[in-house]
Amino acid sequence: MDTFLALPLPLWGGIIGSLLTYAVTYFRERRKLADAYRAPQREAVAQILAAANELKVSANDVITHSRQPILEVFKAGTSNDAATLAQRNFELALLEVERAFAVGKLTVVHPQSYRQMILAYERYSTVRRSFDTPELAQRDGWKRFMERLDGQLQQLDADCAVLVAIGQDHLSPKQGLLRTAARKGVQKQVEDSKRAATETKGP
Repeated sequence: MDTFLALPLPLWGGIIGSLLTYAVTYFRERRKLADAYRAPQREAVAQILAAANELKVSANDVITHSRQPILEVFKAGTSNDAATLAQRNFELALLEVERAFAVGKLTVVHPQSYRQMILAYERYSTVRRSFDTPELAQRDGWKRFMERLDGQLQQLDADCAVLVAIGQDHLSPKQGLLRTAARKGVQKQVEDSKRAATETKGP
């Protein structure tokens, strides 16, 4: 110990400088590694959200066509081809949601995010199972099916919103303590503003 304390000051300066450099580098690299760990999970969640949004749009398109009469001469309406194309796009959107969830299952490893993703996938599975019904062979069956489906799609949308909210806390780019605290402060301000606006409107 005495020998160690007897080291020349320049050597002490080198040791202290090396330790400081190591500390700065360690936290910087740790942040980079954490972000590299989170980035693909963020992308997977974004793909699920995008696919769910596309499914809603295509479902609305099918509902619009199913409510219109078949186009006749000099009368407004929709054609069988247009209605069939809308149904086809809805089927493709279903497959895209399936693909997005498959990627998510392979990518998302954060426990809370994974749990919420599976809950959303179960909601989607309900939508997909209800799609395989005999009544879809008829145009009126499509109308009844899509009207029932609306509530399920709204629930799927809510599940995806929760998934994104969880990702904000656990999958966002890794930042320093000050920026993280500042972001949480802004989030709280936004939530308080929404709550105040809701209370002002009343029931």
